[in-house]
Amino acid sequence: MPAQPIVRSIVRPTVTGIVRSFGSSFVSRFGADLSAAYFLKDLGSKRGFVDGVLNPVVRVRRSNGDLRAFTANDITTGVLLAWVGTGGSDNGLVAKWYDGSGNHHDATQDTVGNMPKIVNAGALVAGGILFDGVNDFLPTSFSPGVTTEQSLFTIFKANTVDGSFRTHLDARDANDDGIGFGIKSSLGFRFHVDSSDRNAPANTNKEMLTGIYGSSSSAIYQKGLKIADGSAPLATSGVTSNYHIGNTPSGVGPFSGLIEGVFIYSTDKSSQRVDIESALAEEYNITLA
Repeated sequence: MPAQPIVRSIVRPTVTGIVRSFGSSFVSRFGADLSAAYFLKDLGSKRGFVDGVLNPVVRVRRSNGDLRAFTANDITTGVLLAWVGTGGSDNGLVAKWYDGSGNHHDATQDTVGNMPKIVNAGALVAGGILFDGVNDFLPTSFSPGVTTEQSLFTIFKANTVDGSFRTHLDARDANDDGIGFGIKSSLGFRFHVDSSDRNAPANTNKEMLTGIYGSSSSAIYQKGLKIADGSAPLATSGVTSNYHIGNTPSGVGPFSGLIEGVFIYSTDKSSQRVDIESALAEEYNITLA
C-alpha cells in the first residue's frame, strides 16, 4: 500500500489586531503632521517599546510609590485597576501620558501632588484622566515655537465652569504669546492665540473642541460646528513654553474635569478637519453638531 501523503492543517493566525493597530487606526490614517497625541484608547500608538511595555498609554504611580506603564488594553481589561487596588484609599496617579504620535513628546509629571488621577479611591476614573482644578497638570516636551499654523483637537468634560480661567491645553508664555484652550463662565470655551480669542458656549457635557490656527485665519469648532472665526494674529514670536495639559505653563488656569484625548498638529488641517473630527467622534462616542 503506497504511503499516504502527510496532510498538515494550516492554521491562519488572526490579523484583526494588526489591522486595527496599523491599518485602520486613527494614528495611521491621520498621522501626517501629527506632532503629539495623548489618548487612552487603542488608536494605533507609535510610541514603541518603553518602560518595559509595548505602546503604553500611561505610566501610573500607586499609593505605595510603585510606578508601572500600562497599555490601553490594560485599562479596559482591569489590569490597571487590579494593580492599583480597589480600596477606598487606593489612588492611581498619572506620572506620564505617553505621546502616541511616535515623536516622543511625552507629558510627564514628577511632582506627586501635581499628578492627575486615573484611579480615584479604588475606582477606575470613567471618561478620561481626572484633573482636580487646583494643581494637577502634565507638562509635555513639545512647544509650538515660532509658527503660523497649528491645529488642535481635544476631547474632554469640564466638571467646573466658574469665574476662573481654566485651561485644558495651553502653551502661552508670561507675555501671553502662544496658543491654548480654556474655559470661563463669562467667556465660554476659548481658543486663544496670542491676544486674539475665539469663543464658544461652555457646558459641562463631554465635548470635542477643534482649534485651527492658519496663516491668515483662525477658528474654533464645537463638535464639528464652527462657532467663531476671524483673521489670524501675527505668528507667535519667541515662544519657549511647551504645551501643558490641565493648566497654563505659568500655573494660573487649573482645569477641573476629565481629559480623554489631545491631538496636536503643526500645520493647518482645515482640509482634513471634517474627516479627523468624524474619526474622533466615532472613537469617543460623540455626536457631531
